[in-house]
Amino acid sequence: MGLMCTDSSGGKQTCPPPERRVEHMSKLHRINDFSPGQTWARTRWNTHGSGAAFDRKKQFSLSPAMKDFAEGQDFCVISFVDTNAQVSGRLLHGRLGEFAKAPDDHHLIIQPLNLTLDDLPLCNPGAGSWQLGIIFIEFKTRKRFCVHATAKWEETAGCLALEVTQSFFHCAKYIDPTYRIARFASGGLREFATAEFAMSANHGRLIQQLVHFLADQGVAFLCTVDRNGQCAVNHRGGKCGFISVNAIQGEACLLLPDYAGNGAFEAIGNIWETRRAAVFVPDPERGYGVCVSGPADILDGQVLQTEAFVRSSGAQRVLAIYPQYFQVESWNDDLGPLRRRGFLPIPTEQGTC
Repeated sequence: MGLMCTDSSGGKQTCPPPERRVEHMSKLHRINDFSPGQTWARTRWNTHGSGAAFDRKKQFSLSPAMKDFAEGQDFCVISFVDTNAQVSGRLLHGRLGEFAKAPDDHHLIIQPLNLTLDDLPLCNPGAGSWQLGIIFIEFKTRKRFCVHATAKWEETAGCLALEVTQSFFHCAKYIDPTYRIARFASGGLREFATAEFAMSANHGRLIQQLVHFLADQGVAFLCTVDRNGQCAVNHRGGKCGFISVNAIQGEACLLLPDYAGNGAFEAIGNIWETRRAAVFVPDPERGYGVCVSGPADILDGQVLQTEAFVRSSGAQRVLAIYPQYFQVESWNDDLGPLRRRGFLPIPTEQGTC
């Protein structure tokens, strides 16, 4: 599937592949000092003014307010590229007052309780450093703080050492102040039976489980990566069931509505550049999350008017993620052997899960 755009006559057309699009925008990128994807998106939806205003909030270090906010949290969501070159999301949690520390203006230390050597590529011996996107979010105050960083796992201390490359507070739009993430719920992971992960010939049952799971969820985290490998993670919120599952030309896909925001288009720009994304959906009561990743498209314009399956009230765009990888990730300490994440590769040629 290609990126579906609307031409000057109102008809549908397929935009050029990422390589050509990046090449076409490179000159404008050098002038504006934005990523090619953000430049394209801001031009398409005429948000250069609001996007520039948001850019002025970004910093290359940590302000006192940023350090105080991060140190007052006991969980975050990270975005990274795994060893299968798939974008992925993961919730990390720890003890309040110990989970995040900012020793200076350029570094963060995250000490999670739910991380093992098998969970993240950067935790493996000799893995070196990785580019992460991190979001700290406080639902009751509707505050969210995002960080781009180079991360390294410190084995002796059992922590992630982050060197901050960009930091900014995000807007409060679409954050539900009543939302809570449980730390130690019981047993809910069994709703996604481990036997399902061996059913490579019957993906239909697995996708049906996903449909039922998403129907109860009103919060998600969109994980993306740009052409330089920098990962980002963005909060998405709506009514329960706002993420739907459908099929486009016979391919199963997750449809995530995208509403008007600050005009920066970090996530949209990244998808335009790399055509990859993941959505991490935490279950606030059961203590586990589901991460689905794969190729991604941006649907907008005439497509939203003519295709009933992508219509979403008030959405300016709809993001389509075609599942190739499916993970169940638990952050509970009381689930015993089930707390390890499940993993099911979906063959690309089957076009379904």
